[in-house]
Amino acid sequence: MTLYAVHIPGPDELFAAPSLEEAERVAAAYNAAWRVTYAGMQANSSCPEAMPSIESTLMRVVRWPHSEPGHKIDVMKWCPEEWGVAPTPEPSVDDKTIDMFGGAA
Repeated sequence: MTLYAVHIPGPDELFAAPSLEEAERVAAAYNAAWRVTYAGMQANSSCPEAMPSIESTLMRVVRWPHSEPGHKIDVMKWCPEEWGVAPTPEPSVDDKTIDMFGGAA
């Protein structure tokens, strides 16, 4: 079983992700917002050529490099809101939802 994480360049910036899909969703949202922030920083910098490239600062989806038990512990701390990304919405249940036994949910 392949386990995934997101990596934001910097020390201690590897976070276990609950799934590949969730890691990709969070990385895409984070990077879109970060690109806007970075562009503003670059525009206001007195020395923009000294800034690292945007590509070197983006969040990346990576394979979890540590143990499965370590992933299980670390993924409990998964909190995309920490990076300004909305959590995955819970599936809604309405009066048209039917459970697997044929009754209303």
